[in-house]
Amino acid sequence: MPSLLLHNQREPHVKVPVNERALTLELLLLSARLSIDANLANRIKDLLRERIDWTYLIETANQHRVLPLLYRTLTRIDERAVPREKLSQLQRLFHANARRNLFLAGELLQILDLLAAHDIPVIPYKGPVLATSVYGDLSFRQISDLDIVVPIQDVPTARELLIRRGYRPEKEITLEELLKSEKDLTLLWDDRGINFELHWGITSERDPIQIPPSRLWEQPTKISFSGSTVLWPQPEDLLLILCIHGAKHRWVRLGWLCDIAEMARVHEKMNWALVFENASRVGGCRILLLGLLLARDLLGAHLPERISQAVNADSALSPLSIQVKEWLFSAGTDQPSLGEVENYFLRLRESPLDRFRTGLRLAKQSLALTSEDRKSLRVSGFLSYILYPLRPIRLARQYGLDPFRRFIKGIFQR
Repeated sequence: MPSLLLHNQREPHVKVPVNERALTLELLLLSARLSIDANLANRIKDLLRERIDWTYLIETANQHRVLPLLYRTLTRIDERAVPREKLSQLQRLFHANARRNLFLAGELLQILDLLAAHDIPVIPYKGPVLATSVYGDLSFRQISDLDIVVPIQDVPTARELLIRRGYRPEKEITLEELLKSEKDLTLLWDDRGINFELHWGITSERDPIQIPPSRLWEQPTKISFSGSTVLWPQPEDLLLILCIHGAKHRWVRLGWLCDIAEMARVHEKMNWALVFENASRVGGCRILLLGLLLARDLLGAHLPERISQAVNADSALSPLSIQVKEWLFSAGTDQPSLGEVENYFLRLRESPLDRFRTGLRLAKQSLALTSEDRKSLRVSGFLSYILYPLRPIRLARQYGLDPFRRFIKGIFQR
C-alpha cells in the first residue's frame, strides 16, 4: 500500500526518509477508519514498533482532517506504544476539535431555527450532521466550516438574516453576480472564527460535472440531529454528492475518502441500483466509481461484489486513481503542472460529448486574460481583443506544448 502512494511522489513538507515515510503513511491509512478487525489491529501494533516519524504523522493527519480517527485508533490499539508527549499532543488536539465541533453544531442549530422561523427550508451540507449520522459521534470528524443549502429564491433573505446575526460577506461582489455564476457564497463571523457557506447548488459552471440545484430538493429525508429533526439527503444521493465534491477537488484530502468509506460501512443495505441510476442521470458514474475505488484501496471500504466488478471494468479508473494517489500526500505548496489538472477533469467524464463540453469550459477558463497578459502588451479599447489569440502563444512559449497535448489527449481518450 505505501509503495503505491509513494510512486513518483513529490517531496513532503516534512523531510522524512522514504522507508520511514512509507511506514508512517501506512499507519495513518490503517488508523483513519472506525472499523478495525484483528488483522488490522495486529498490523498497527507491528507498525508502532517500527520507526515512525510522529511529527510528520500528526501534521499529515491534521492536514487531511483525520486526526480524531488517528487518536481514537491509537488509544484503542496500544496507546503505550505512542511517545508520551505525542500522545498528549494528540489528546489536546482531539479535545480541542471536539469542543470546536460542539460549538459549530450549536451555531448550526440556531441558524436552522432562525431560517425556519422565516419559512426557509434548509438542508445542512456535510459538517456536524454528517459527523453524527455517518461517524456516529460529533468528535470523530474534523469540521472546518458550516454549510447549508437553501432554495435559490430564498438566498437573498437567508443572506440578510445571517448578516444581521453577525456574519459578513467574504467578497465584495453583488448577489446577482454570484447567483449567475456560483453555487454558494461565503460569510465570515470574524469574532467567532466561523466560515459559513450558504449554498443554492452543489456544483458551479466551471466544475467538471453539473447537478441541477432542484435535484437536491426532489426527495430529501428527515433525520434526528442533536434533539432536532433536520432535512438530509437520501444515502444514495449523499454518496454521489460526496464523490462529486471530492473529485472536483482532486481528492487531495484523505478525510473526504473517509466519508465515502464510512458511508459504505454504515449503509450496508444501500440501494446501489438507485445510486448508479442517480449517477447516470448526471453523467457521473466514473466520478462515483473513482471515489469508491479510492476508498476501497486506501481505507479498506467494503463494496458489494457487483460494485467492485464495475470498478474493475472501467479501464480509465486505474490511471485516474494513480494520479490521485500521487497528489494525495504531495506537498501542499507543490502545484500540478499546467494541463495536468485539466487532463484529470476530462478523464473523469465517461462520454465523448461530456468530455467535449468539459473541454470547452476548461478552455474558456484557461484562456481568460490575466494581469500578466495585459502587462505583456499594453493596448486599450477594441485593440485589447488581440490579447485573446496571443494568450495561448504566450503560454506555449512559457510552458511548451506538453500542456496542450495533455488537454487534447484528455478529450479523445476513453
